[in-house]
Amino acid sequence: MTSDSDSEEYDSDEYPELFPNLDALSSLVSSSLNQQLTKPWTRLTRGLSHEIWVSQSDSGLQLVARLSRIEEDPRKLLSEVSTMDYVKRHTTILVPTVYLLEINHNNQVGMQYMIMERMPGVHLYKLWDELSLNHQISLIGDIANVLIQLASLEFPKIGMLDEEFNVRSFYALRKFSVAEPTEKPADHALFDDSQGPFSSTVEYLQAFIQRIRFYPGLPSAVSSALDEVHAIIRKYCHTHAQDSFLSPPFRLIHGDFDGQNILISRPTDKNPPCITAVIDWENSYVGPLYFLYEYPIFIQDMSWSREYYSRNAILRRHFAERLNVIDWFPRDKCSTLNTFRDVFILSGEY
Repeated sequence: MTSDSDSEEYDSDEYPELFPNLDALSSLVSSSLNQQLTKPWTRLTRGLSHEIWVSQSDSGLQLVARLSRIEEDPRKLLSEVSTMDYVKRHTTILVPTVYLLEINHNNQVGMQYMIMERMPGVHLYKLWDELSLNHQISLIGDIANVLIQLASLEFPKIGMLDEEFNVRSFYALRKFSVAEPTEKPADHALFDDSQGPFSSTVEYLQAFIQRIRFYPGLPSAVSSALDEVHAIIRKYCHTHAQDSFLSPPFRLIHGDFDGQNILISRPTDKNPPCITAVIDWENSYVGPLYFLYEYPIFIQDMSWSREYYSRNAILRRHFAERLNVIDWFPRDKCSTLNTFRDVFILSGEY
């Protein structure tokens, strides 16, 4: 959402408008950057969690303001900024520079906000189907290289990065699709333990199950089903405890690495498209290699786009070859973990 797209068209999901104090925002940004804004703030997108506004300074600096629709945990916002900083320091992955972060929602603007560099490029999903196969293969290599660099960042535990780049607890594990409890259960310590940090993959996965058990009035049938899932996950992780894709060290994972959050250049007669930025790190975390090395969604086969199956097969092979895991993908990707991920991990938002 921080792209310097082809036009300033309003790309909205039609969520309710926010009404920030734009004069206050301009004043705060100008003071922080010691630059005057030469373009008025323009709303670019209106999403579920944020609104995106854009502007420009007198030095030509392109700016993005990400405004929070709901109050976010300050620790999560700080973790997102720390993660981007860590990636900039330790890889060549292009990520936005964050100029200003306001974690207190009671401020002059009227909501939490983050001011970032507006990165050049076009969202990959907007161009993907227009690209030639050779250009898609080139981009798949670039995407694999991003994952290779993230895989080089190793950590002893699973969790989220703090401001000192230490792995700390998840400030909000993904929510399961049942009503949230109005307050923590009596056993606060056990509830907090379910947020990490975790020393093993099995602890991490079981935490999603454990959190559901805290919901009041949980039906006995659901409780029994959770017992079965718990046993399956424990057995699988025990069997594969020494496998590198589940065991420490753990790796940095973007959390939403898709065509919406990858910006690319347009191809020319002389140059193929290339990645110009990876954006939106708000769901990033440290986790098992298994969940980092995933086929991008746009080269997976979907029933509604069968005409791309043969192309996708070619691209998946190139992707696996570039990652040097040509045998690992079909052998070690399994329905047990994939189904658990889809049902328990991806069923909500952080």
